[in-house]
Amino acid sequence: MNKEVQLKQFTERFTKAFGANAVALILYGSAAGAEFNEHYSDFNLLCVLGRVGPDELAASEALFHWWMER
Repeated sequence: MNKEVQLKQFTERFTKAFGANAVALILYGSAAGAEFNEHYSDFNLLCVLGRVGPDELAASEALFHWWMER
């Protein structure tokens, strides 16, 4: 699966999980630039929420479990 497809899937799930509380999703590191190599590079994502409490942490569990399986 290519980089764009993986990021699109994560973005869709992030937006669905957090809705209006999702402020930003920032890609950084090699995946954000020309150094990306699909065989060994990982994705560095900064997920910014308007608020973080028990409900948001619970909502993040399924999303990050899914992402870690990739």
